[in-house]
Amino acid sequence: MSRYAEADMLTPGQADRLAAELRRQRNDRGWSMKRLSAESGVPVSVIAHMEGRRSRALLVNAGKVAAALGATLADLTGGGP
Repeated sequence: MSRYAEADMLTPGQADRLAAELRRQRNDRGWSMKRLSAESGVPVSVIAHMEGRRSRALLVNAGKVAAALGATLADLTGGGP
């Protein structure tokens, strides 16, 4: 069982959209996961999990990554559930 509440995590649909958009925006900038990690303060392993859709992202980490890309969380997730 996760130590985080459902309200702390993206929905499955948001996580799917985040994975695709995060990878696209990172690649458009020519950034490695390591660079995005340095810019956002989110560990590379967490970014890899976000992009690989291997786990539901925490809102706080997704928000940090979005800010590092100059985007909002809504930009990366399509804004809806």
